[in-house]
Amino acid sequence: MVNGEEEPVYKDVVIVGNGPSAICLSYLLSGWSPTYNGGVLADSFLQQRLQEHPGARVTSVRRVDVDEESGERSQERSQWLVRGMRFGEGGSQDERRFRFITPHVVLATGASDMPRKLNVEGEGASFVLHNSTDIEHRLHSYSNTRHPVLIVGAGLSAADMVLLARAREIPVIHCFRRSADDRSLVFHELPPSAYPEYVAIHDMMRRRGDAMYTPLPRHEVVRFDTSPEPSVTLLDLASGQQRQIRIAMAAVLVGSGPRLSYLANEGKHLAVRPGHPVDSKHNPIDVDPFTCECRRERGLYALGPLIGDHFVRFLRGGALAITSSLWRNKLANSPAD
Repeated sequence: MVNGEEEPVYKDVVIVGNGPSAICLSYLLSGWSPTYNGGVLADSFLQQRLQEHPGARVTSVRRVDVDEESGERSQERSQWLVRGMRFGEGGSQDERRFRFITPHVVLATGASDMPRKLNVEGEGASFVLHNSTDIEHRLHSYSNTRHPVLIVGAGLSAADMVLLARAREIPVIHCFRRSADDRSLVFHELPPSAYPEYVAIHDMMRRRGDAMYTPLPRHEVVRFDTSPEPSVTLLDLASGQQRQIRIAMAAVLVGSGPRLSYLANEGKHLAVRPGHPVDSKHNPIDVDPFTCECRRERGLYALGPLIGDHFVRFLRGGALAITSSLWRNKLANSPAD
């Protein structure tokens, strides 16, 4: 260990991320066919490994000449150096900083690290939440049924929160800027047989609602107020009229972006439109669709929302493509008998 940093460890592949995409790929590379629901994993070995390493943060991923890191094992001089730091119990930072040297890196960090905000007055109030996990926890502990929950947004994350609120019999006001029939809404892209729950929400957005759900298309938030009680002022974009509504909490789900500060130039050179920020919907990482290898960086792969694949039920396709590519590379580089 030098200056608190561990000696470099050589790996065949390093996966950056801890969500469903990363777990799925880890399973496949271990020889398993995975399903993941956020609970305890069926593979006791992988579950134990996750418990042994409760937290770590990657701080940089860059290409290096292996001689630069005293490497001797690779036939190719150009490798990937992954640096980061481990976290102990309760998220406290450990002094150990790790280094991995590998020919293959997989980016699977998702695209929800940086939720977008409305940038309106009062948005910093404690009853206004932007993170899906925080919103879910609040809804699960919700006990005030006198005032509704405001959900802002017309995407799948907003639809998920509507479903959760209705399952818990929590009244909802659903505010979104576009018409429910706007062809740019994601619901128009979903096959009804595969996504009946989202199709049902879309149908509700078109109707006048009921006692537990009130859709407000063509509305936007003007401000949030905390005094005398939590409330929101909404603007009807069609009529220009404003109204104030008492609410219990607000869930603002208007999109998010990935945090790629560990990559050079935040990964902008990897995007479909190089030089622009990576955006899962409008400017994802540009990959070969059959291998998920980045077109502009050999040995660097990406999957999940970073390449525009938002559906957990279909993420195994990307994981399988990467597994197949890595296996073919391994066979191609194995010495002949």
